[in-house]
Amino acid sequence: MSAMEKKIKFKFDWYSSPDKIEKWLEDIEAKGYNLYKINKFGGIFYFHKGSPRKIKYTVDYYYDVENNYFDEHKSNGWNLVFRSIGSFMGTSAWYIWSKEYKDIPPKLYSDSDKKNKVKSILFMNMFIFFMLVVIFIYLLNIEIRNLYSGYGASVTAIVLQIILLILYAVQLYRRLMYYLRLKKFK
Repeated sequence: MSAMEKKIKFKFDWYSSPDKIEKWLEDIEAKGYNLYKINKFGGIFYFHKGSPRKIKYTVDYYYDVENNYFDEHKSNGWNLVFRSIGSFMGTSAWYIWSKEYKDIPPKLYSDSDKKNKVKSILFMNMFIFFMLVVIFIYLLNIEIRNLYSGYGASVTAIVLQIILLILYAVQLYRRLMYYLRLKKFK
């Protein structure tokens, strides 16, 4: 394998736009670069030059996965390519599945199942964003009271809170755009 041409690509922020990473992986496979590894954090993709293939990639987010989740997909010919380290107390994770096909790209789920899953992830993220805004307003209120009481306000803390809120808002926006693309496409 050392004589083979290898390619390493970096894609660190694909979780908020799974459809784009699926298409990107499928396009690279069609050009003859075969995915053989994704690092454990999901941001580095390793390819080697091979033959062009028709591979369907599907990104899946699953909360509290059951044993039959893996068995069901594997029995239908899907290969688990990646599993994230986990999130939310280690009970949920991102998965990337792949399946080679000849004519019609296979689907891991029906369109309505996928849309419902994406919708629930979007609502969960909207709730988290709402809670972050409430916390931010509370902390900002404390900083303003400290300022008027003569203690001074931590400009650094306020700026960091604003930056974090903006970063999360951008992620939420990207997830919303993914949901709308999925809704329009199906």
